[in-house]
Amino acid sequence: MDNYSLIDPLFDEEVRDSTVYTVITDKLDYAPGETATITASGFEVGSTIKFEIQDDPTDPGDDGEADVYPSFSITDGGEGDLDGVANGQVVTTWFVPTDNNGTGSGTPDALNATLILTATGSDGQVATTTFTDSDMVDASFEVTTDLIAGGGSQESAVDVGNVIYGYNATSKTLTITYQIEDLTPNDTRDDWHIGLTHFDYSISDLDGIPTNKSGLPQIGHFDYKSDNGELSKTKTFEIENISLNSEDILNLAAHAEVFQLGGLDALEYSLPDQVKIQVVDYPSPGDNSYFDTKITSTEASWLNGTYDGWCVDTARTIGLNTDYTANVYSSYENLQGIVDKPNNLDAVNWLLNNFEVGDTLLDEYNYKGSNANPQDYPNEYDSLTGLETPTNDSLGTITYGDIQRAIWALIDDTQSTSGLGSYTNAKADELADRAYLLGQGFTPECDDTVAIILQPINSNGQTNAQVTIAQVTLAELGIPCEGREETAWGEGAYKAYGVGNQNDDFIGGGTFADSSWAMYSQVTIPGSSALTI
Repeated sequence: MDNYSLIDPLFDEEVRDSTVYTVITDKLDYAPGETATITASGFEVGSTIKFEIQDDPTDPGDDGEADVYPSFSITDGGEGDLDGVANGQVVTTWFVPTDNNGTGSGTPDALNATLILTATGSDGQVATTTFTDSDMVDASFEVTTDLIAGGGSQESAVDVGNVIYGYNATSKTLTITYQIEDLTPNDTRDDWHIGLTHFDYSISDLDGIPTNKSGLPQIGHFDYKSDNGELSKTKTFEIENISLNSEDILNLAAHAEVFQLGGLDALEYSLPDQVKIQVVDYPSPGDNSYFDTKITSTEASWLNGTYDGWCVDTARTIGLNTDYTANVYSSYENLQGIVDKPNNLDAVNWLLNNFEVGDTLLDEYNYKGSNANPQDYPNEYDSLTGLETPTNDSLGTITYGDIQRAIWALIDDTQSTSGLGSYTNAKADELADRAYLLGQGFTPECDDTVAIILQPINSNGQTNAQVTIAQVTLAELGIPCEGREETAWGEGAYKAYGVGNQNDDFIGGGTFADSSWAMYSQVTIPGSSALTI
C-alpha cells in the first residue's frame, strides 16, 4: 500500500501530461454577424475555462488594428456550457463583430482578419486555434430553369414552364416554385396545369436523393410532396433550417405531374367568365333553332360567332338585336339557382345531339302522364316500368318549336307557346320523354353538341333578361378532345433535346441515369457564380 502511494503521484502526473487539450470552432471562416460555436475539450472535469480572442498581429484585418476582444469564462457543466454536462468539455459561442470598436458603424473589427482563440483551464492547461472572418459573399440566390414535360423523345418533349429555386441566407430557407408559363395567354384551350409535385435535394453529391439500384429517382421516397393533386398554375415548397456555405454544391430534383385538359373539363376551364351576346333571327318558320345567338368576346376570340340558340326560362324576355353582358357556363357545371331543373341538362344535351329540325319522329316512348303535363316529370326515374306500349306511328316532322317545347318541359318550371310556330304537344312530349328516359348521364364526345348557358346580367350581377342556350361543338371550338398527362422535371444540363430556350443561361446538372431523362439541377453557392455549365 505504501509503495503504491509513492508512485501514485507520478502516475497521475504522467496521465495529465499525456492529456490532449483542444479548442475548435464549428467553421474555419465566418462573416460579420455570424455566431461561432466553440468547443474546448480534454480539460479537468468541473473546471473553469477562460476564453480569449484577439486578432493575429500579422493579419489584423481591414481596420489595421490588432484588436483584443473581451475575454469570458465558462465553468464545465455550469451556466453557459451549452452541453450542460460536467465532462471536461465546454461548448460556448462568440458573436463575430459587425462594427468598429462597438461604435455601431465603421469597418468591423475582425473583418478579413485571422483570429487567435485561446482556452485556458483553471490549473493552467492551454489550447489554441485560429479562424478567419472573411467578407463572405451572401449565399442567397435565385435561379430559374425550364420545366420540361414528356422528355422521353424529341417529338414529345415540351417546355411547359419554369422551376424557380431561391435561397435566403438570412432565414436559411430554400424555396422551390413550380410555375406554368402560358405561351398563349389569350387562349386558355391549350393550358397546362400542375398536379402532384415531388422534391428532394442533396449537398455535394446525389447520394441524398433517393434512387433505385439502376440510379433512377424514386419520387415516392422524396422528402417533400405536395399535399394533394389539385390542379393549379403554380406550387411552392419552403424548406427551413438549411445552412449553405460558399462553394457548396446543391443538387435539386424537382418532379411534377402536369396536365392538359380535354373534353368537357377543357370546355368548362376555357370558357370566359363573361361575353357580349345578342339574340338575332327570332324566330322564323324552317329555322334550325328557336333563335340565333351572337357571341362576342375579346378574352376568348375563339368563341366569337353565331350559334343556334334556345330559351331556358319562360319567366323573362330578351330583346332582339340588343347587346347584353352575360355570364357563361358549361351546362355540366352546377347551375342551381340559374336553371329551374339543372339535373336534366344532360337530357337536354342528349336531345340536341339526337334530333334535328326536319327529322321524322315516331311515337315510341309514351311516359304515363307526361303528355298532359310534360313539365311535371318526377325527380328520379329508375326503370322503364312506367312506359306505355308504343304505337310506332309517325308523329310528323320535327320543328324548332317541338324541340324548344321539349327543352322547357325538361328544365323549366313553366311552359309557353310564344314564337313556337308549327309544333304539336305530341311531338314535344315524345322528344321530352325520350330525352328524360335515355339522356340521363349523357356525356357529349368531341364531335357532339354541347349547350353553353348564357345568363344576361346587369351592373349589379343580377339576371336582367332571359337565360339562353348557345349550341356549340367541342371540335369546332378547338377544344382538345382528350386530356394529356405528362411527367415533368426541372431542367439541368440535359436540356431535353433542345426544347428549352437555348438563349437563356441555365443552371448545371444532368440526368440520374443513362437510361432515364429524369433530370436534376445543380447550383454552386453562391448561385450567381454557377449559372452556366
